[in-house]
Amino acid sequence: MDNRKINLGCGHKRQSGYINVDFNADCKPDVIHDLRKGLPFDCDSADEIVAFDFLEHCEDFVSMMNEIIRVLKPGGFLKARFPPWNTEGAFSANHARIVIYRDFESFEKDSSPDFVYSIWGERLNKRLKVIRKETIRGKCPYCPEGKHKLPKCHVIAQKI
Repeated sequence: MDNRKINLGCGHKRQSGYINVDFNADCKPDVIHDLRKGLPFDCDSADEIVAFDFLEHCEDFVSMMNEIIRVLKPGGFLKARFPPWNTEGAFSANHARIVIYRDFESFEKDSSPDFVYSIWGERLNKRLKVIRKETIRGKCPYCPEGKHKLPKCHVIAQKI
C-alpha cells in the first residue's frame, strides 16, 4: 500500500485516507485491535501515524512510542495531539497519564542519557526528531476538525 497512514485510537473520529484503528467495534474502525498489545502492522510500513487524543490513555507510554517508531518508515511522521498538562482535561479520570512535550523529546537520539529505559526496563527507541511542538486554541492547521474550543498540544516528529 503506497502512502500508508494510520489513525490510532480513532474512536468515533474516523479519518478518510487513514487506516482507522480502535479496540471498540462500535466505532466501526477499519481494524479492531487492542493497542495495549502493540500495533498490528509490519516494521517500517507507515508514512504517517496520527495519535489524536490517544497517548494520554496509554498506560505504557514508552512501549506505545516504541511501537509507533517501529511501524513508521524512516522519514515517516508522527502527529500527536493531547491536552496541556496544566488544564483540567489532562486530569480526566479516563486518562492513564499526563503527556508533556518532553516525553517525545526523550525519544530523540541526543536526549538525556539518564532516560534510556522505561520503568519496566524497556529500552527507548531513540529514532525520533521533534520538528514542531505547540499549543493551539482556536484555528488549527494540524487537525481535521480545523479548530479547538479548548487548548490542545500538538507534536510533529519524524523517524530518523
